[in-house]
Amino acid sequence: MEDFRLPEDLSGLEQELATRAIPEPSPGLRGRVMAAIRQESVESPAVELAGIWRFAAAVAAVLLLLLNLSMSVANHADWDVWGRPQQQDIASVARKLRETVPELSEREAFRVALVMESGPPLILAPCPKGRSGWWLALE
Repeated sequence: MEDFRLPEDLSGLEQELATRAIPEPSPGLRGRVMAAIRQESVESPAVELAGIWRFAAAVAAVLLLLLNLSMSVANHADWDVWGRPQQQDIASVARKLRETVPELSEREAFRVALVMESGPPLILAPCPKGRSGWWLALE
C-alpha cells in the first residue's frame, strides 16, 4: 500500500489552518438570512405556480369524485328515463326461449332469461358510417 502523506510544507500549512481560531458569525446574521428567505419565497414565481397547480389538482380531484358519484347513481338507478315498457315476466321469456331453442333445459332457459332481462334493452340499428350491416344499440 502506498503512504499518502502530505509534503512537509503542506503539512505545516494544514497544522496552521487547523489551529486557527474560527470567527463567530455576526449577531444579526440569522435574522438577515431568515428575512431574505421570506422575501424570496414571497416574490418567487415558483411559489405562485405551485399554488396554481395545487388548486388545479384539487379541482380535478373534486370533479373526478363528482363524476364517479354521478355515474354510480345513474348506473344503479332505474328511473325509466327512456320510457321503455315494463320488463316482461321472466317465466314468459324463459318459455319463449324454450319454444325457440328446444335444446335448452328449463333451468338454463330461466337463467338466460334472467341475464337478458337484467341488462338494458337493445334495439337493432344501422351501423355508423364506414361499417356494414346492422349492430345492436341501447334503446
